Amino acid sequence: MAGHGERIYAASPVRVQQAMVAAYGWWWYHRRFGGEFRRQVKLVWERSSWSPTRLLTYQARRLSDLLRVATQAPYYREVFAKAGVTRSTPPYEALGRLPVLTKETM
Repeated sequence: MAGHGERIYAASPVRVQQAMVAAYGWWWYHRRFGGEFRRQVKLVWERSSWSPTRLLTYQARRLSDLLRVATQAPYYREVFAKAGVTRSTPPYEALGRLPVLTKETM
């Protein structure tokens, strides 16, 4: 069954349909490339000027955060346990111990 918006669109004159499509395109573009996207681009540009040491420290911290959050999922708790990864395992070592996630596993 068509939604309310689709019924309005179908019943509208062509010029109104064109305006609706243009408005949707504008909304989609700003949703996709607006606030958060621009903030992330700015952060990437800032990080491009960091020293190698600062960048490696940042990456290790973010990887630690990712691994910590992953332990909240039952699947990854099991995978980490089998791989011998604990909270005290250094992040790059932990990443090296983890098996590759295959399509068959998914």
